[in-house]
Amino acid sequence: MTNFSDKNRPCHGPISNPGTLLANLPGILGFYPHDSVILAGFHDGEVGNIHTLGPVLRLNIDDLRFLDDACEALARTGVAFCFAFVIGDEEDNRDAGVFDLLLAAASCGEVPILGAWHAPEIATGSPYALIFAEDGGPGPHSEWMSGSIPLVADSITMRGLVGAGELPDVDREEAMAFFRLVEVLSDPGETAERAQAMESALLHDPHGLRAALEELRTVLHSLSDDQGDEARDRAAEALAPWLARTWLRDCVISVLFELKHEARVALVEVSQRNSGEVRANALAIYAALVLGEPASFRAPIALAIAQEECPGHRLSQLLLQGYQQGIGVGVVETMKRGSLATLESAGVLGEGDLAA
Repeated sequence: MTNFSDKNRPCHGPISNPGTLLANLPGILGFYPHDSVILAGFHDGEVGNIHTLGPVLRLNIDDLRFLDDACEALARTGVAFCFAFVIGDEEDNRDAGVFDLLLAAASCGEVPILGAWHAPEIATGSPYALIFAEDGGPGPHSEWMSGSIPLVADSITMRGLVGAGELPDVDREEAMAFFRLVEVLSDPGETAERAQAMESALLHDPHGLRAALEELRTVLHSLSDDQGDEARDRAAEALAPWLARTWLRDCVISVLFELKHEARVALVEVSQRNSGEVRANALAIYAALVLGEPASFRAPIALAIAQEECPGHRLSQLLLQGYQQGIGVGVVETMKRGSLATLESAGVLGEGDLAA
């Protein structure tokens, strides 16, 4: 399994050595990686030798057969070069040939790997050491040769997460559990029937559609003051049928972007209590809402789950492809324009402030 970071949520601040970058990885990925190979891509900067951190990709040690694919994916984002990090037991990784595979990829890969480092874990004070570097690497006393990971809690990306009320998960499994299916709130067939009845009633009734969307807005807005179980239940029950059919989904997207914070809460509830198309749409729209924000690390997880459980789901597929190619925010903008076009076609756009 691979994970991309969100290049539209850059790491603002100096990266002075590998330890600094390692300390920022939990805040970039949203969890502490274990037994992983991480590729951090860099774009050429506008001034001198200053480069900017771009997409960050993680592979399980067991998935290194996809290393060439990972390098190709980074190359497609336009990075100039990348650094590699191996996280896990040094002896195990050496014996398994991980270091040799990275060196081979650096020799003939799609994107230059200028250096690779090993660290047993990402934790404050944990040691790191150079595995290899282009042209022999830095001097023996350089922090680019070896050192200790600085205070992880004080990293730039961690401060950003904490400021947004988020913390990295302990591992990827815990990050995946954020969207786990907890319970089925209502029968999938009943939700589908409600959605079909709603669409039939609202398809050619702009006033009815606007009223229905305003009613949903009121329910979602209530989450800004009350996020208790009853409020979450009401929001999930109200939102679910809107995500059961494509036309209804496209109508409601504008409202969800208008109330992003409340919508994120409701979408998680819907994703945890529904299956199939409803769950996939909830996961996809949640991902769209968080791209470019501190919680963007949850986007690829949500999209991967949607694709795994609902293969061929078009919206999550487009968002995931855009995200991996570094154009996720552009795909989201297209998605928002599509919602406005749907509302305009339905005769709702321009009435009041609904789609402002």
